Amino acid sequence: MVELNDLLGLPLDTNWISSPRRIANFETLPKAEYVKEAWEENPEIRAAEEAVEKARAGVAAAKTAYIPDITAFARHSYQDGVPFLVHNSAPSE
Repeated sequence: MVELNDLLGLPLDTNWISSPRRIANFETLPKAEYVKEAWEENPEIRAAEEAVEKARAGVAAAKTAYIPDITAFARHSYQDGVPFLVHNSAPSE
């Protein structure tokens, strides 16, 4: 009792009389409703969600920033005017 009185800022020798009364019409909500309300009302959770979203955007930007420099070149020629040359030619490098 002394600790409770100290916590409440009351004189340490204050006596408490407990009452057996209970609230008769107390409605409880489903657990999911309480969790939903806590997620919506807690600014720290919102800030954490925004930080995660910002990190995902940063990762996506970093992935698109690294695009490898790849160059491809192909050539194919066909001739039939000179009989001693090959008709189809493609570089074989």
